[in-house]
Amino acid sequence: DLNNRKTLLHIFLLSVFFTFLGLEVVYAIGSVKLYETLGLSKFAYGIVWGFLPSMMSLIVSKHAGIFVKKYGALKVFRVSQILYVLLAVIYSIGPDMLIPLTWPIPIYPFFSVSMNVIVSRGSHRKLRGSAMGALNSSIALAIGFSSIGGYLGDLLGRDTIMLLSTIPLMIGLLTTLAVSE
Repeated sequence: DLNNRKTLLHIFLLSVFFTFLGLEVVYAIGSVKLYETLGLSKFAYGIVWGFLPSMMSLIVSKHAGIFVKKYGALKVFRVSQILYVLLAVIYSIGPDMLIPLTWPIPIYPFFSVSMNVIVSRGSHRKLRGSAMGALNSSIALAIGFSSIGGYLGDLLGRDTIMLLSTIPLMIGLLTTLAVSE
């Protein structure tokens, strides 16, 4: 059972890596497009980029735990991944005005709570701290690798690189399908 748990946890951490890799590219490049869509207004950008998502997350964070408990962490995580893929497509090929309308959607509280619950439940009690550290390492590694997204965005165009970021997002989703609760 312990070996099976470790294998499933490693597969899940691989999923987290790919999901964060795609997310970081989409949101880094997408934030530039958001700023331009808002007419280069620093005030409007601050409201849409930071204030609204923070307030929305504040409102729904309590419900994220309830959803995870009711529907299962893995289902909530997968739905979050699917929503992130859809947003990547919207940000890359959708009408620009959809970006400020969809930016504040509070997906991350559900994504984060479910991800942490999966790692916590999927690890042996004595190894839980190490498992959470491995989760943070997977995220940090993905963020580090995502820096190539800016360079590729300059080469290929921002919309193209945001659309291509659906590839690691989909790899993350497909990898998650190999994990069971």
